[in-house]
Amino acid sequence: MLIQTPLDYEAVREHVLSIQARDGGTPPLSSATMVTINVTDSNDNPPMFAQEVYAVTLVEDISLHSTVIQVRLICTAWLYRSG
Repeated sequence: MLIQTPLDYEAVREHVLSIQARDGGTPPLSSATMVTINVTDSNDNPPMFAQEVYAVTLVEDISLHSTVIQVRLICTAWLYRSG
């Protein structure tokens, strides 16, 4: 079995195949089985900032180790998940 196109977890998470094998005997014998392929997610979507621009104004005597701004990132891979 060869994969002809890339698998995409966000599009299809599972593929189910029916495989049948036959011999060349007389009479010909055969057997069939089902194969389930579970596609795992890869980190193929970069995170996005929740805002395009963040701005902050600081006083010059701010204490060391002060929190000056919090930014929010969105994991875009989660946007495509349906369950």
